[in-house]
Amino acid sequence: MTSTYITSVVGFRCIEAMYDTSPAVVETSLIHYLTYFSTPVSFHWQETTQARKKISLLDLASNVMGVTAAMVSLTLLLSFMEHVSYAPSAAYQYVPKIATVYLHTLLVYLLLYFGFNTQALVQNLSGYSTVPIFKNPLFASRSATEFWTKRWNIMTHTALKNGIYRPARKFWSTKISMCVTFLVSGLYHDYVWYVSFD
Repeated sequence: MTSTYITSVVGFRCIEAMYDTSPAVVETSLIHYLTYFSTPVSFHWQETTQARKKISLLDLASNVMGVTAAMVSLTLLLSFMEHVSYAPSAAYQYVPKIATVYLHTLLVYLLLYFGFNTQALVQNLSGYSTVPIFKNPLFASRSATEFWTKRWNIMTHTALKNGIYRPARKFWSTKISMCVTFLVSGLYHDYVWYVSFD
């Protein structure tokens, strides 16, 4: 799943390069250009020096703890779900069906969190600060809009915004560009899920 995701996000980054919709700091040096277009992870950039921001020891420790907690949680949840054949409400009559749906949602979130944040952790261990990929979407979101636009999978959101929406805006209106982005997003998600789980 991760290799499929990386390949497709790099494809979106190529569209950014063709239509000049990437962040301005990327164009300041060859190393920034190569760094930005070779990884799906977004970096924090220093405005004054236009270099990648160094990660603090506290942020690094927090990211390591987050990935470790996700790995442990994912392991425990997978063990439980495997034990009940991924249908707790069928195995235990007292478990409501909505709990099963929530456990599946939590399982998908933990899989994505662990996979994507492991990529970010590699950059963090190299000494660079990265943009958070998830911002506690399941528990901190107050609305569906906040969930999808500000907290859930920021990496894909940014890739679609810079790689599809902004280039489309050069040719079409806002509404048509939004529809094109939504269509590409749907096809993209179907492709990733098909390749990953079929």
